[in-house]
Order: sequence, then structure tokens, then C-alpha cells
Amino acid sequence: LGTRVTFDPEALQDYPTAQLMAFGNPALDTVFEQAQTQHHVAQVYLGGLNLAPHHLATILQRGLQVSSGSALTVLSQRPLHYHAALWWFQATFISDEKVQETYAIGTDLHFGRITRHLEELLHDHDANGSLNDSPAIAYPDASVLPISKGYALAREEVTRAVTVAAHERLNELQHLLAHEVERLTRYFDDSREELDERLLRAKEAEDIAKLQAQRAAYDREQSAQINELRRKMALSVQLRLMNVLRVAQPKVQVMARLTGEKVSSAEFALVYDPANKRLDPLPCPTCGRPTLSLHLGKTGQVFCDDCVGGARR
Repeated sequence: LGTRVTFDPEALQDYPTAQLMAFGNPALDTVFEQAQTQHHVAQVYLGGLNLAPHHLATILQRGLQVSSGSALTVLSQRPLHYHAALWWFQATFISDEKVQETYAIGTDLHFGRITRHLEELLHDHDANGSLNDSPAIAYPDASVLPISKGYALAREEVTRAVTVAAHERLNELQHLLAHEVERLTRYFDDSREELDERLLRAKEAEDIAKLQAQRAAYDREQSAQINELRRKMALSVQLRLMNVLRVAQPKVQVMARLTGEKVSSAEFALVYDPANKRLDPLPCPTCGRPTLSLHLGKTGQVFCDDCVGGARR
């Protein structure tokens, strides 16, 4: 025999034997879990991007700050597919109630770092129909890190976010616990005070024994209720990966040369993102940190602002 279900509470008036599939219903949780196990990984390609913008050299020169007296020259450019991944994690906070939060973390699989606006980018391109399951043009792939590296970055990032959320929830629970313990303590203190007054007035040994037993029962009940409160207010967190979306986006790789006032020069690759119409920060050739500001040394070394500041200190 099948089970009749409904997602509309008003339908229960016409079908009283139907089961309401509302959030929190174990049956609905089971449906979600089964759906989530069907496809964990997918891949999309971004299309409809202008890979030949006018005056690209000017755009690069405006987007990249170089030391005074240095000149930036574009040597070559070509489109490549750059890969990223969007990871959806589900965190379940369990205490006196169960709360679930979803975290979307984007990782750049070329540079090996967190990217903050990947989900917004996908929403925008999904709205105008430029997300596809195959590339419009099969551009070569830029260098790509193993997906395990992207997962490690995403998990580290989501762990930090979940830790902050857990601390906030734990503080709220501790304040609530303190309030409830204080309320219980006042109640049992009042009850014991009343018993103590009755003990002072009691004359029969049997009555005194009963009152003393009742007082001990109050102590046990107070301890049991406080322990139960502490058990309910304890916080545990479960974190799991739900889905992964690999994203391939065509960008423009630009080989550029930075030339100083003297004979020193350095060549490096820049990446122009046509979706955001700006340069991606490049790893500093010296320290590896993302930067859009470069300084050229006397012997051709390239530094970011942090490296130059550290050298001066």
C-alpha cells in the first residue's frame, strides 16, 4: 500500500490521512538525503564572454600597479580555460534543537586559493543562459591543481566559518543554561526554605523523617534537572560535503614584461577575467601572496608591496 503525501497544509482538510511533508519531517529528510546521493559532482562551462576586449594593454596597465619608472609591455595573449570548484557543505548544529546551515565555498584550481564571488558569478551566468555542460570552443586548459587540493582549501575555509558559528551558538546556549540553572536554583531554594520552616515546627519523629526525605528528594531532583539541562545545552557539530561543481571559465592569459629605468626586466603571466572585466591577482614571484602591485629590483627580481615593506624594515 502506498502512502499519500502532501506539501500543502490546506490539502489536509480534504485528505486527512495524508502525511504533511514539512521541513523537519523525517520522511522529507530521507527524500532529501536520497536526492543528494544521486549526483555529487557536476561540471559546467561559462560562455558568452568577450575574450578580445579593446585596449587590453590599457586595462592591464590600469589594473596592475608598478613601481615608479617601470613600464609594462604586453608580449602575447591567448584564451585558456581556467578551472575552479564550488563546494557545498552542510553543517548540523545539535543541542536542544537541530539547526542546519549550508556553506558554499569557491576555490580557484589554477592559483590554489579561495575565490569569494564564484557563486554570484554562476547565478548571473545561469540567468542569461551562458552556462553549458560542454565548451562552445575547446580552448586549452591552464594548469590545474588536483581536485584534492581544492577540497583541502575549501574544508579549511568552511571549518573556520563553522567554528565561528559554533562559538556564537555555544555562547547563546551558555547564557540560556545559566539563566535556566538560576531559575531552577531559586525554585528549589524556595522549596527547601519552606521545608526547613516545616521542620522547625514538626514535633513527631515520623514527620521530621518524611520532611528530611523530601528535602533530599529536592536535592536529587535539582541535580537531575540541571544535569539534563546541561546535556540538552551541549553543542555538537556535524559537517559534511554535499555537492561539488567544477567550473571551467575562459580567461585571457597575458605574457607581460616589466622593464625598469635601467637594464633590468622581468617576464611573467597575467590573467584577465572577462567575466569581471579585471585582472586576477597574481602570486608575488617572491613571497607567493596574491597581489596587483609589483616592484622591480635592480637585478630583475619582482616584489609585491609586502615584500618591499619587509625589506625596508
